[in-house]
Amino acid sequence: MRRIGSSVVVLAALALKCGAFLFPLASVSQHDARQRTTSLFSTTTTQTVSEVEASLEQLKKVLTKEYATFFDPMEREYYADSVNFIDPLTDLEGVQAYQNNVDMLSGRTLFGSLLFRDASINLHSITGGQVTEKDNEINITNIVTRWTLRFTFKALPWTPTPRFSGISNYTIKAGGPRGVQVLQQEDCWDSINLIEREYQQVSKGVALSHFIDQIKPSNFDAPAAGPE
Repeated sequence: MRRIGSSVVVLAALALKCGAFLFPLASVSQHDARQRTTSLFSTTTTQTVSEVEASLEQLKKVLTKEYATFFDPMEREYYADSVNFIDPLTDLEGVQAYQNNVDMLSGRTLFGSLLFRDASINLHSITGGQVTEKDNEINITNIVTRWTLRFTFKALPWTPTPRFSGISNYTIKAGGPRGVQVLQQEDCWDSINLIEREYQQVSKGVALSHFIDQIKPSNFDAPAAGPE
């Protein structure tokens, strides 16, 4: 029985590697990870500060809705064509790759429907997005969301439900058809990135090992990877 369980975990790892082949794994320095958390993005624009602030409030509403519906639909006009998505396991570039990723995890693609079901994101808070103007440039601080992600890995006989709590840092620029656009989203998991009260980048090997721990047979109902 132990040998069978070990074999299925290896199969799950291979399935994850298959997904990683479609969406290459990230490698980001610790300095970069900390820097993005508090960064300002500056844009030269004809928009006023109040106009940008109004667009940012609308973006926060859009993000809230996207989390609640698991990006069904995804409001693509709020994302730059070359948007980057980075989490402990994944590094994507381009709005289509971004949408393919969420569609896969939600089971809306053929590949995803074979692996996953019941994906959800519980949004706990959304902060940031302060706007200032200096030397005719609009400066926007990152928007930060706190959430818990969960999904069921249906490809395994015991159908484990991993849970990951963490934050997303959104780098925002003024412009685009809706007044502001997301240039980058970088996710951190509390369970592996929160080190001595500071979010730091860890190796993809650590992230993969943590994911495997979440779907082992002993974790039939895996505990949340961080407080909700």
